Amino acid sequence: MYTAFPVLGNPERLAFGKGSPHTHHIHIVEQGGEEHLRPLAFRNYLRTHPEAARQYDALKRILAARFQHDRAAYNQAKTDFIRSIEAKARMV
Repeated sequence: MYTAFPVLGNPERLAFGKGSPHTHHIHIVEQGGEEHLRPLAFRNYLRTHPEAARQYDALKRILAARFQHDRAAYNQAKTDFIRSIEAKARMV
């Protein structure tokens, strides 16, 4: 069974999790809206810029080890990198 959980500061995204801690996540957003297009732009940028993809992979591995039991801190620690790639993706 999935349970709803809040996405703080983001009323445009509905989120649901399964398990404790959550092992599965579902995010629901409006098709064509900013919350839909932003992650796609991020993904597409990494697909076409292998060095950025390697940097993101390395960062995630370091942070996963550092924040093994603190998912919120792990997610927060990735934010600056993600935002920088999103900004570059908008310029393409």
